[in-house]
Amino acid sequence: MDLPDIFSRSKLHIKSNGNVYVPIFQLSSVAKTTLFDWVASEVKFPDGYVSNLSRCVERGQKFSGMKSHDCHVIMQRLLPFAFVELFPANVHEALA
Repeated sequence: MDLPDIFSRSKLHIKSNGNVYVPIFQLSSVAKTTLFDWVASEVKFPDGYVSNLSRCVERGQKFSGMKSHDCHVIMQRLLPFAFVELFPANVHEALA
């Protein structure tokens, strides 16, 4: 609630009805479903590089049961490609 006093970007302030600004880097539910379906069905890696990522997708809502190397592979190898399709160009350039 102190944001209007501290920060002048009115677009980021909490509205009087309690709604908050949705950041441009937040995935919509459709984009999230698309990402998890893509990982579960189409992503393949050589044997021994990562575990089977399709088993790490839990009901199309989140990743679970991954080892730390699997997380690094997703962040470094998969998300830059996925973000091209899921985010606007300026957000993709900043994240990738």
